[in-house]
Amino acid sequence: MKAFAETWNEQRKLGGIAEHWPNPEDPEKISPQWKILMIGKAGSPSPSILGKMLEKFRVLDTKMKFRYELYTVDVAIVGGTDTFQKDLRYPSSVYAVIEHEMNWYPEEEMWKLLHWRCPLKVLITYDYTEDQKKGRPSRQTWLDKKIETLWQMRDAVDGFQGDEQGTNYLFLIGETKYPDGQVGGWRYASSEPDGRRPRSLPL
Repeated sequence: MKAFAETWNEQRKLGGIAEHWPNPEDPEKISPQWKILMIGKAGSPSPSILGKMLEKFRVLDTKMKFRYELYTVDVAIVGGTDTFQKDLRYPSSVYAVIEHEMNWYPEEEMWKLLHWRCPLKVLITYDYTEDQKKGRPSRQTWLDKKIETLWQMRDAVDGFQGDEQGTNYLFLIGETKYPDGQVGGWRYASSEPDGRRPRSLPL
């Protein structure tokens, strides 16, 4: 609160507040410059009010920085009641979040899952086929190394603020398509005590 008040007063002296101040009764005339002034914009050379406030918090973490619109996920399974508006746009219950990674960087999707609050977090990703691994040691160990990295990411985030008790992770690992067009099988790993290493998924 103190940091915001100090930064706000600094901005008042610089000006630019009155002409862009929003009027909720006339949303069509809300200035887009107000949002930029308040929270900033990626690539904008002008520091925002919150950006200036961030500088005051760097005593806690010198690497602290703003990142915009990070938390979009592929699928959220929701329910419960409407906390705001209708049709579960803002639900009281998020049962699961699901990320589907079709390239070779499941770490990007795992990071998003780590920062959502829900009982089940699912990551769907893909591995090389057995034929594609032949004679390619890096491909033979690719999946094991990736899975280990994903668990290390969770441990690192848990060191700051961990998941609630009972939160489960499920990794579904499909094989990429065979050269003849046949679809491969699936494996899985989970946060269950004996489930951290990939195993065949019974189908």
